[in-house]
Amino acid sequence: MDEWLSRLGQSETLRRNFWDLLSIAALNEDPRIASASLFDRVLRLALLTSPEDSRLGLAVTGLSDCYTHAARDYIRARGGTVETGRSVSSFLISPGRGGPLLPSRSASPWEPISHGRGGPLRPSRSPSPGELISHGSSASPREQREPACPRGVGVCEGVKLADGEEIEAGTVLSAVPCFQFVELLPGDVLRSEPFFERILTLQPAPIISINLWFDRPVTDLDFAGLRGTSVQWLFNKGQILEGAPGRLKEAGRTTGAAAPGWKGYVSLVVSGARAHIERSREDLQELALRELRELLPRAREAKLVHALVIKERFATFSPRADAEDARPEALTPVRGLYLAGDWTSTGLPATIEGAVKSGYTAAEAILDGG
Repeated sequence: MDEWLSRLGQSETLRRNFWDLLSIAALNEDPRIASASLFDRVLRLALLTSPEDSRLGLAVTGLSDCYTHAARDYIRARGGTVETGRSVSSFLISPGRGGPLLPSRSASPWEPISHGRGGPLRPSRSPSPGELISHGSSASPREQREPACPRGVGVCEGVKLADGEEIEAGTVLSAVPCFQFVELLPGDVLRSEPFFERILTLQPAPIISINLWFDRPVTDLDFAGLRGTSVQWLFNKGQILEGAPGRLKEAGRTTGAAAPGWKGYVSLVVSGARAHIERSREDLQELALRELRELLPRAREAKLVHALVIKERFATFSPRADAEDARPEALTPVRGLYLAGDWTSTGLPATIEGAVKSGYTAAEAILDGG
């Protein structure tokens, strides 16, 4: 992406103070290795479609409250079952209908959230310059150039849970991250099918969240992008959530934060955090505190009462220039097994928008009986 912006005449200062901040937030990757094609697509969808699509919004709830609980209620209201606290260890894949069930090569934690029809459904090549300006279609680059996947590597007949229970299903939709998905496949299926082998080439991109609670508010801003610092974004959670005290209490139970610090609660984000992920939580807390106090005079006088550092090593896939070829379609070579997730071939980076698009694509594939 850096090379592309240079070709477009964007100076180093402009890239450092604007484009890098925007691209790292959208792609969760260092601009020196991130895909220019994906960033080009993000810009076109966000800024070159309609004013409505360019509006900014701030969530006043956590993501679970925003859509997960509503999805659970929707499923239950239509006769589906929602289960939590249970892990799937493998897909049950037979060489053909009525054949023996093959467990996967290893177990991996996976939470099934729902299953209708008796089975569980659960719950980022360097482009040429010409390609960067030719996204007139809503289809992803892979959708435009690849035919439908052949279905010839067995049949998925359900899943096996970590406690040994097997749940049979005519259709299984996997929405786990790519790094967990491959652990659920039988080794022979994974090794014999290029469709699945390509997934192994996807690399992780980490994110670090540093949550700080002060004894008083340290800024009047709701959020801010930060320049010249390791931390890229600040969210003033105490102010954003001020009208939702119940949510503050719930967050307090989760983090163990002291009540006096709620109005001074800020969340700091480091995306594409590969350079910092091996640092200790104590070092990261000190780094964020030092940078925050350099930028916000009120933070210098405020007392830190609580801190929580969250390191997500496998937060998203890394949207490198060659990653698009490894992102799979919803339709897999295993009959009855479908894929959804922000890492699949959506034409978007690993975002909620991409995850939603993948869900629609997977649902259409299932309804079409592919």
